[in-house]
Amino acid sequence: MAEFCFVFAGYLMFTARPKIADRDRRPCLARDPPHLRIGLPIGALRGLEIGLFVTTGILMGVLGADALGAHQLVFNVLGVCFMIPLGLGQAATVRVAFQLGAGAPGAELAMPVCRAGARRRRSDVSSRPS
Repeated sequence: MAEFCFVFAGYLMFTARPKIADRDRRPCLARDPPHLRIGLPIGALRGLEIGLFVTTGILMGVLGADALGAHQLVFNVLGVCFMIPLGLGQAATVRVAFQLGAGAPGAELAMPVCRAGARRRRSDVSSRPS
């Protein structure tokens, strides 16, 4: 929750002031509903994810110090294994979006690869045994 508050405060600080060349003097929140429509659900899901991880840590503490230590160790190792592909994926997404926005020739060739990766991820999740 604190992370969201800091990010939102930064958003307000850096975008609420009208720019010198900006002729549209409406408040920034009135201009940006498309961004908020995308960003608020992402922020809410991120907050739920963090809350779930914190809750599991607290519940592991109820089981004792050994269980809590083992839980922390496993989550640290999983975090490193998870963050490397997550960071690479986000970096690739930003680069592809930047090239598409700039109208670079051949940038649209990356879109089928992205779609194939998304389809692969969906099929991996849906085909997991219950």
